[in-house]
Amino acid sequence: MFKSNDIADCTCGRTHDVAIWDIAIGKGLIANLHERINKLGLAHNGLLIADKNTFPLAGEQVIAEFSKAGKKLKTFVFEHEQKLVPNETSVGELFINLGLSYREQPDFLVALGSGTITDLVRYAAFIHKIPFIVIATAPSMDGYASVGCPLVINGKKQTIYAKVPLAIYADTEIIKQAPLTMIKAGFGDIIGKLTAKADWLLGHLHKGEYYCDKVQIIVDQAVATCIENADKIQARDGELMEKQMEALILSGSAMSMVGNSRPASGAEHYIAHYFENQMLKSGLTLYLHGHLVAVGSYLAIKCYEVLFERVKATNDAAMLNLFSRITAHLPSSTNLKEILQTVGIEYRLNALGIPRSWAKKAMLQAIERKDRYYCLTFAAEKGWLNDVVDQVLEEVEDA
Repeated sequence: MFKSNDIADCTCGRTHDVAIWDIAIGKGLIANLHERINKLGLAHNGLLIADKNTFPLAGEQVIAEFSKAGKKLKTFVFEHEQKLVPNETSVGELFINLGLSYREQPDFLVALGSGTITDLVRYAAFIHKIPFIVIATAPSMDGYASVGCPLVINGKKQTIYAKVPLAIYADTEIIKQAPLTMIKAGFGDIIGKLTAKADWLLGHLHKGEYYCDKVQIIVDQAVATCIENADKIQARDGELMEKQMEALILSGSAMSMVGNSRPASGAEHYIAHYFENQMLKSGLTLYLHGHLVAVGSYLAIKCYEVLFERVKATNDAAMLNLFSRITAHLPSSTNLKEILQTVGIEYRLNALGIPRSWAKKAMLQAIERKDRYYCLTFAAEKGWLNDVVDQVLEEVEDA
């Protein structure tokens, strides 16, 4: 597994640091977890946080391993019948149980789960200023190593600054048992790195935004490995699960290395977040984040294709060179559809119950994020935004 000090002397001029002491992925990893825990320098009393689905996977085994390392783990299990949402209710429930677990508060936290559990624990650890460890149960999202924490506040998903874990562990025998929809979601999140790179590169080349080639190469290699093995997803291939998990952790680490989510999040994530918020407000089925990122990536790639054709028509040599450099890193929308079909990820708006009006508003409103330069921002600057969005959605509906 890559360590940030591998590029400590980076030519980008920044010092890259990820304050994660230990990362390990492998078959049967939990069976000897105590050996790794012994090296973390933890105090005595911890609290394991899980839900009713994740605790049966490894809860008792994790408690036993911490006991072997001389650590006491109490437990708190979310018993929600419905899907656990990282909102004010869940945060409050967790905070109350932090106080109930020990007279003051635990010395450290352990998250046994995937995205929602990790984000809730990340926020609690940040507020209480204690370390936390992640024991992943699904290769479903890239937030394990991220400093960002998406929570649902007042019915709207918002990402706030929190902290990275002290350690991340993933046993492939556990993560490959995750529901296939979660495994596909992880792949969808990885696909989003393609358009995130294009947007970051566009911001760099066109607006002089900071960019790090070496951090981007780390993400590129992780993404390429997963795409090359896309046909193994349905079979839950153990080796691919390890590679996908590594890709997701590397993506999160890349965000921490540059201090923001630029290496892993572009217009496709903005679109996905818009869809998530609309689904929350409307009470509709909430698809996993990675599934919606895949949809956002398809729309963003279509946007780049439409923009490239418009740039060609201007005969502007500089703009043509710019878009040639950026789109050279992107698959065509046709190729992306083939990849998503191979994995079994639905990308069609109507099949997902996403109204065209949502997609249009998401793409139009993306330019409101002033700290990010997207392909859609470029379209707005040229006075093309409405026409480009309409053309993209027409082509998507006809595909």
